[in-house]
Amino acid sequence: MIPEFFRLQDKVAVVTGAGNPLARAIGDALAEAGADVVAVSHRAEAAQALAASARGHGRQSLAVTADMTRAADVRRVAQEATRRFGKMDILLAGEDAVLAGPLGDTLEDQWDTVMSVNAKSVYLCSQVIGREMVSKGSGRIIVLAHALGIGGVPNTTAYSASKGAVLQFVRSLGLEWATTGVTVNAIATGWFAEGWDDPSQGDPLAHFNPMRRRGQPEELGPVAVYLASDVAAYVTASVCVVDGGQICHG
Repeated sequence: MIPEFFRLQDKVAVVTGAGNPLARAIGDALAEAGADVVAVSHRAEAAQALAASARGHGRQSLAVTADMTRAADVRRVAQEATRRFGKMDILLAGEDAVLAGPLGDTLEDQWDTVMSVNAKSVYLCSQVIGREMVSKGSGRIIVLAHALGIGGVPNTTAYSASKGAVLQFVRSLGLEWATTGVTVNAIATGWFAEGWDDPSQGDPLAHFNPMRRRGQPEELGPVAVYLASDVAAYVTASVCVVDGGQICHG
């Protein structure tokens, strides 16, 4: 149950990266808390699945297929959301491209893709959708980041660099917009169980976490609902780490 002071009735949330299991779980939580949802993914079926889930919570929804690394697509998403709902109150930037491997083996186009999906999409979405929020004097931007942007590990250089860029983006933009009524925050995750994991192979990452388990996607939902709610009006330029203590464990 969502406490009443976290309720998001009459709010409209744009959730990008709907094919990302973590963004999908957050989108579900926002809908459960009362927000209508604009579900966005470059895969139509992923956008439609989140939109259907939002309707299952009794909310209105809109599925949009778009590439959020392209400015024209981002503008189209904003236009469709505004046309349908008249406003945008919450942005969950959930695009995520994972790349692991030695830097010496990383190809230029792989680097460009990771930076574009993980960092450029956040810039474009925040610029286009945030502009509308600033103009009306209220809004919540939440970026789904990763604790590897704080402390890297070997063979994740490109991914860690992209997430580090995003965290600095959040801190700086949060300060830039501090007097506008628009807050900008990030959720930095650790290792989470995701839909493509093979349970028959065990969990090789659990050993490295102080809790000896990976997080479950639904554990991110309440954090995002808090940041999206009115009670978090004094929280901006902040990074909320949800990683089972991994970043401290080192």
